Amino acid sequence: MPTFLPFKALLPHPDFVQHTILETDLIFDSESERIERGFNPYSFWPVLRPVGYRPDQVAEFESALEASHKRLQQLMGDGIFQVDEEECFYVYQVDTGVIVQTGLVGLVSAQDLQDQKIKKHEKTREDRELQLSRFLEEIGINTTPVNLTYQHQHELDVLLAEITKESPPFLEATGSQNYVYKIWRVKQPDWVDEIMQAFHRCPSFYIADGHHRAACASHSFFEKKSSALEYFTATLISSSQLNIHPFYRLIKKHDEFNREELLQRLNKEFVVKEVLLDQWYFQFLSSYHFLLCFPDKTYLLVPREHWEFNSVLERLDVSVLQSKIIDPIFGIREITKDPRIAFGTKSMPLKKFKALLSEVDTACVLLCRAPEIDDIFEVSDLGQVMPPKSTSFEPKILSGLVMQIL
Repeated sequence: MPTFLPFKALLPHPDFVQHTILETDLIFDSESERIERGFNPYSFWPVLRPVGYRPDQVAEFESALEASHKRLQQLMGDGIFQVDEEECFYVYQVDTGVIVQTGLVGLVSAQDLQDQKIKKHEKTREDRELQLSRFLEEIGINTTPVNLTYQHQHELDVLLAEITKESPPFLEATGSQNYVYKIWRVKQPDWVDEIMQAFHRCPSFYIADGHHRAACASHSFFEKKSSALEYFTATLISSSQLNIHPFYRLIKKHDEFNREELLQRLNKEFVVKEVLLDQWYFQFLSSYHFLLCFPDKTYLLVPREHWEFNSVLERLDVSVLQSKIIDPIFGIREITKDPRIAFGTKSMPLKKFKALLSEVDTACVLLCRAPEIDDIFEVSDLGQVMPPKSTSFEPKILSGLVMQIL
């Protein structure tokens, strides 16, 4: 069973939390920096700035790293962020206005990740791992918990409901999307023991979001052999509360792209039916049904025959989209390297998606059904990895809200 422990977190002061929180869609560019520095002196953005650079932007990363460390010390010295006096678990809750998602923040073990008690379903890039490891070691705090999930346990749902009803949250803030974020401290011995016992019954944890953050924490521990790096922060959210969104595949305009020829080729394998984007964008797609979206028309692609697959990886909708359309129709085999394709999560408003379709470089966008949580569990249990850009878990936990000092 994987370890889950309480700890003394670094938290925003309640008087400043509304100003320190960072939205998950933060853009790491000079305009964002100008706005943050000019209008919000309490923002955590300057501390997190180094992770916005690509691994090849070495000079920019080094400069930002030094500034990040200074800014963190200043924020802590001014009392904007404070270290808890007692070891606690922390209930993290986000209310989007549509769903309420509740989880627990605590420490998990780098050794458990190594021993596959914490299981993954994605590959990571070594250069990104090394960059994040450097940030972790130099800044000395873990800014963003890894998002883990576990097989649903009813008794934990009951306990979390009891904790959140017992007292008001210690921290509460509203983001720019009107999402409401709340944090409760859990330090009562009975509750702490009950949480630890409940998770002791879990055979495994599964990484939902944060594969690179988990990998960098593990890398730092096994490279440095320091006890300070033995554990890293994670938010544990029940599989029953996860919202899994697919990634879209955006095909860029290029010389060989021809819409009529594309539709004719697709018609051999699929029934190609014109539909209304406004209706189908929010519709739950059936297995192996895909949406093909142009700026002016949208088509539902329904397979003409039943397919048989030999493994969970082959039968994933995102795999079928690749094997039946992206590769044979568009000739795009290595999707992470081919400049003709781009990706993004479908967790965006329809208006924004239509704007994406209308961009000058967009030829079309393909949408498929997201993997089921049981598929993610099965892939992880088998020690396999999903195709790139298979899942997006929303909403994501905020950076700078519940942190670990190393």
